[in-house]
Amino acid sequence: MENDEKLTSMIEELNEIQSQLEDCEKVLKLEMPVVPSDRVERKTVRRTVERQPVETDVKLHASIKELSEQMEDIKHRLRQLEEITVKLELLDEVDEDVNYIKNFMNHKLDKDFDAMYRNLMDQMNIEAIKIYRNIQAVIVEEQAKQNHVLFGVDGKSDKLKFRMNHVLIFSIISFVVSILVMILQILPAMGVDIF
Repeated sequence: MENDEKLTSMIEELNEIQSQLEDCEKVLKLEMPVVPSDRVERKTVRRTVERQPVETDVKLHASIKELSEQMEDIKHRLRQLEEITVKLELLDEVDEDVNYIKNFMNHKLDKDFDAMYRNLMDQMNIEAIKIYRNIQAVIVEEQAKQNHVLFGVDGKSDKLKFRMNHVLIFSIISFVVSILVMILQILPAMGVDIF
């Protein structure tokens, strides 16, 4: 904002000085007669110069000196203006570069984040599958061990089978006897004499 204000004020000053220069040029053209060098005799030129008052020469020299000072000031300000313009162009280029880098980094971070997220999910999925398979293997092994112990070929399991067979036979006999007892109790209630 400050640079813009400085530039506008400098441009206004330059325009004002330029208008003053134009005014001075008009005054100089009116006061000094234009003399062609080849056709005019020296006498005429001397007369013209002698006719002008000394005061006009002093004013003319003062105006020329003031104009030359103003021209130097204008040149100096123009150099400053060019330097400021170059700096502003550099700032614009730097701003464009910064925006490009910012957009590039945002895009790169988005890509990297997505890739990291996908990689993390893949790794978690792989680890979950490994854990599931390990647990499944442990369960299958333990079940095989228990089945082997219960129904295996070793001496203890044979004794257990033998006892279980006896328990099964005793259970069947007990069941049959209890049904017969129930029938014997129900029949006399229905009026049938068994004995």
